[in-house]
Amino acid sequence: MTKLPYRAHLLSGEVADIEFPLSEICGSPVRIHQLVARLSQVILSEGKVLGEFEEPDVLQAIAILFSLRVLDAGSIGKVTNEEAFRLMMSALDAVKDSDEYSGPVGHA
Repeated sequence: MTKLPYRAHLLSGEVADIEFPLSEICGSPVRIHQLVARLSQVILSEGKVLGEFEEPDVLQAIAILFSLRVLDAGSIGKVTNEEAFRLMMSALDAVKDSDEYSGPVGHA
């Protein structure tokens, strides 16, 4: 199984190196990495524009968007609900199994 290595810079200042397993139904690891990075940037920048928001609100919005994307993909026969659930659980398991560490915090 292909894995996508990802270095996450958390709001706490910690850094987590995570290897996300990629499903055989996925296409391009490069595009996946680009989308994750871009979506993360959008969420952070929206917080600056719209003001602070609670993390549960962000997670709820992502969950709704995820379900809508599954609906879109399912309507064209690309992804079933079961496959989407496996994708989400696989990503959550990867985070749980990740090596999280505190890197240098601050700016030079």
